[in-house]
Amino acid sequence: MSTTDNVVTAAGTEAAADIDNNIQSSTGWVLITYLVQQGVRLATNLILTRILAPEAFALVALCTIVIIGCEMMSDVGIRASILRHKNAEQPDFYKTAWTLQTLRGLILGLIVVALAIPMANFYDSPQLKYLLFVLALQPVLLGCESIGVFLAERRLSYFNVFRAFVMEPLVAAPVGIIIAWLTGSVWALAVMALAGITARVIAGHIIFRKTRMGFQLDREATSDLVNFGKWIIIASGIAFVMYQMDRLTLGKLVTLELLGIYSIALMWAEVPLLMARRWISSIFHPLVAKWHRTEDKAGDIASRYRSQILFVAAVPFGIGVGLGAPILEMLYVPPFTEAGTYLTILLFAAWFGLTEEMYVQMLIAWGHPKKRIWSCVMAVVGFSIVVYPLFKAFGAHGVALARVVTVAVLLIVQWWFWRVHGSSRLINDFAATLMMAAAAAGTWFVQDQLSRVLTPAIATMICVVIGGAVCFFIANRYRERLLQNPGT
Repeated sequence: MSTTDNVVTAAGTEAAADIDNNIQSSTGWVLITYLVQQGVRLATNLILTRILAPEAFALVALCTIVIIGCEMMSDVGIRASILRHKNAEQPDFYKTAWTLQTLRGLILGLIVVALAIPMANFYDSPQLKYLLFVLALQPVLLGCESIGVFLAERRLSYFNVFRAFVMEPLVAAPVGIIIAWLTGSVWALAVMALAGITARVIAGHIIFRKTRMGFQLDREATSDLVNFGKWIIIASGIAFVMYQMDRLTLGKLVTLELLGIYSIALMWAEVPLLMARRWISSIFHPLVAKWHRTEDKAGDIASRYRSQILFVAAVPFGIGVGLGAPILEMLYVPPFTEAGTYLTILLFAAWFGLTEEMYVQMLIAWGHPKKRIWSCVMAVVGFSIVVYPLFKAFGAHGVALARVVTVAVLLIVQWWFWRVHGSSRLINDFAATLMMAAAAAGTWFVQDQLSRVLTPAIATMICVVIGGAVCFFIANRYRERLLQNPGT
């Protein structure tokens, strides 16, 4: 089985049965893993912003863009292949996958080193060069990660994945805080990142030691991996450009301090989006892929399930949008409190990102990864058209608005490609977005009114409690429909 369509649509019988029986428990471990990772990360960030200057976060943000860009532009879909290929459990296959992953990591490290000097010259920041030299170890370390992590995800053994991934923030946080306290230097962020990844890689090899890694290049396995990955590389590369254009643009147009503040806002805005993507790729995608193989009207079922998810998520997400800026103003100290104004805008981009990600996974499950490429190209064109007029009109806030426009364009194009496969209607997305915006406006209004008679911090905390209760009620009300009887 070497064609892209066969690899994309093939999923093991065992995995399909597990999905049917364990969607709820699997969702729980996926969310717990992510919440622990992000909870420690955000708490660490709150501490570090009281020690380090905004410029430090801007420099690391630029380094991260380079590293993530290299990773996405060389993403051969190894994890996706392990999750879907019928021979993924065979040593010849997963050892070949690990060999390719390791070689890719080494090459990426060299590319990051090669880009260090040009990037430092472009942004007129000599320190950026040395940071990139050191952080070039990051893709090398990730290349050594055990394929056993992906095999565990394939088997829905998320407790073991949790054990491996949780080591990263638990090690990185104290290392970063201690070094920042002692030195007050941006190097605390660099060492923190490398320490966390090293801990995660070592933990993965220990936890999944029964799945022994080794260097091997099986011809058939290599062919399968490359044939699947060639379209993923192109799509991921263009997607990287699309999602990083705002920071790349701001890095040249504004000060490092403002870029650092914007990066803090973007980090918070990506929390719900990344959590949703983790669930979508781990649970939603295998589920719709199974429907594609077994159901006569799989496209209609997938479209209906997607709409159900959006309408259930709309109010909780809107509550988060309404409380985002007040929470940041309560948690951070100046000048980082300015991130709240950017956060509200960026959360709208995150909402559109959530809605379009499900279209992406459905198209891949139907064997059409190439359509992602054209969607991203159109979104990049849209950003290029609107970014400078919006920047001139609204400054850095205009760049954030350009990000919203970009993802909205991406959503519309993805819907256009999907409509031939299922009965999805764009009006449903529009209605869910209106619900989300109404919940955001209502939450903001309540918080604002309470702030007139109470302190802003107390008003925000009251709204957080009320909002949490509403979210819990909605989750409990629709849990059975979404997790126990999906698509009905």
